[in-house]
Amino acid sequence: MRPRACCLPGEYNCFLNVIIQSLWHCAAFRTRMAAHAPDAFPGHPVVAALLRLFRALDAAEERRLARKAGAQGAAPEPAGER
Repeated sequence: MRPRACCLPGEYNCFLNVIIQSLWHCAAFRTRMAAHAPDAFPGHPVVAALLRLFRALDAAEERRLARKAGAQGAAPEPAGER
C-alpha cells in the first residue's frame, strides 16, 4: 500500500507538510488531540487549525476505508461481461 501524503499548495510548505504528517501518524498524539474540540483553544489558532485538519483527515480516511471495504465486498463481474 502506498502512503498518502498531504498536499499543501505553495513553495515553502514542505517543512510544514512533514510536521503535519509526522504528527498525524503518531497515534498517541492524534488520539489525545481528538479528545478536544478546536473551540477549546481560542488563544491558540495553530492548535485549533491542526485539530480541524486532523478531523478532515479522519473523515477522508474513513471514506477511503469505506470505499475499500465496499470494493472488496462487491461481487466480481462475470468474465463475459467485461
